[in-house]
Amino acid sequence: MGVAPGRDAEGTCGWDDRQAVATFVGCVILVLLAYALQTQHVWEDYFITFRHSRNLAEGHGLLYTPGERVHGFTSPINVLLPAFFHYITGCRTYAPALWLWRMISIAAYAAAGVVFLRLMRGDRRADRITQVFFALYLLSEAKSIAYSMNGQEAAFMLLCLAICFTCALEGMQQRWLLMGVGWGAFMWTRPDGCVYVTAFAVLSLVLEPKAWQQVLAAIAKSAAVCTGLYGPWFTWTWWYYGTPIPHTILAKGTNPETVGLPPLIALGTYLASFWHSACVVFQPIYADLFFGWPAWVGLFGAACALIGCVWCLIPSQDRLGRAASLMFIMLSLYLALIDFKVGLVFPWYMPPVAVCGLLVLARAIHRVASLSPPTRAQAWACGLGTLFLVPMLILYALTVIQIRIQQREIEFGTRVPIGLYLRENVKPNETVYLECLGYIGYFSNAHMLDYPGLATPSVAQLKSRENLSFGEVIPRLKPDWLVLRRQRANDVGDLPGVLDAYEVAKLFDATPRLEQYRTIPGRNYLLWDSQFAVLKRRHDAPAETTSGLPAPVPPTTATEPRAP
Repeated sequence: MGVAPGRDAEGTCGWDDRQAVATFVGCVILVLLAYALQTQHVWEDYFITFRHSRNLAEGHGLLYTPGERVHGFTSPINVLLPAFFHYITGCRTYAPALWLWRMISIAAYAAAGVVFLRLMRGDRRADRITQVFFALYLLSEAKSIAYSMNGQEAAFMLLCLAICFTCALEGMQQRWLLMGVGWGAFMWTRPDGCVYVTAFAVLSLVLEPKAWQQVLAAIAKSAAVCTGLYGPWFTWTWWYYGTPIPHTILAKGTNPETVGLPPLIALGTYLASFWHSACVVFQPIYADLFFGWPAWVGLFGAACALIGCVWCLIPSQDRLGRAASLMFIMLSLYLALIDFKVGLVFPWYMPPVAVCGLLVLARAIHRVASLSPPTRAQAWACGLGTLFLVPMLILYALTVIQIRIQQREIEFGTRVPIGLYLRENVKPNETVYLECLGYIGYFSNAHMLDYPGLATPSVAQLKSRENLSFGEVIPRLKPDWLVLRRQRANDVGDLPGVLDAYEVAKLFDATPRLEQYRTIPGRNYLLWDSQFAVLKRRHDAPAETTSGLPAPVPPTTATEPRAP
């Protein structure tokens, strides 16, 4: 007698079961919506990108500053979809477009989860435990949820990852077309999608070593599909901006501490960066930069990283687990390269790496649950799964608390008011020099000169050509206004004569408000952005040299940014 679709021989429901899928999707909707409503979190970089989106929707071109063609955003889909949403919702404030973006991000996150869970079908006795724990891991992975809901593109990266995993595991020879679509989607989601394309090509060859010729042919066909999908955007950006490479990538430059290192020292430094990058994948946002988290957080990250790295070395028939482990290693090597070259691992790059690690953890649970005797094996599997789930749930809860306070006191309470103050006081032909471009640049709508030059070629050129620091750029460009973090103000103050031409216009200090909170997880992260000084160039100072730069087009009353 045949077995009904979605049920195993014992009558228990497999993941095909519509009720199980609906339950998971419902949980994704509830958890991600709860995070967005609880924290109101909008990542700083979203407003850099959305200023491009707003200008496009209002007819000023896909530009940060109208009249200045700079490719000042990273993700094509993250600039075009919000522009479309902003246009169809009447071009009034950023909120409607952001919430529509969140809705499709939730759909992408849920779809990615369903695809991954369907990959875990096989040994029915162990599948249910594996699937349940992997679903719980997805619903408590803090950075994946945060960077899906705060205006970044993490959910779409995870969906592309799920599609490409499916193609690699089912055989690229048969799935080359869908793999090509997944590769093209990676490129539309983020330009470093080429790294994921390369990683999945390598993975496909590793999974089918005896059919390498057929796999190479499939890779070529998938690459052709990817080129056809992404080629038009690549060509258009080259024509429109003069380069297909986002200026955000060109401006970040290199880490001076690793330039010119002897080969052996450079290799040792890179390997150290690899282990560091693999560990911070499972830690809170910027926990490695702003200390103050408990020691167990680092130990948990190291334990997850260790399992993620060594699982592919353990002999087994676990095709999915070994593939996920190999991807975890390759993507951690990529993060390490960023850390080595730039001196920083960006947390919004980590969700795809984290999900690869979570797949490995799920397969470790599956391995234990498949042992005999069944009852004891399943008990041990549940214990192992809980051992990793509890720290993730704690870190998720602490992240919600941290980000809710950060959004309230730093973003809405400090950076938005700075932007609105500049909006009222900066004249159309004046320039503002700063480092925090997102909120302040969007809500001021002023002509921004940012460091390291994400949307400002003149700053990026000075930084790369003459290796100028943040403070050393000021006397070269002579901006009309400065917005300085406390730490930057101290650094600039140590440079003779740089601030002589400026006077303090207004101070913004969130520290007293932060002191009212008895406990803030990762408090140092918030303190870093708690104090800002706005300085204005004195009338008796020498004439500035940036008068030839184009001024931004003043927005209409209907599109005026306003405080949340």
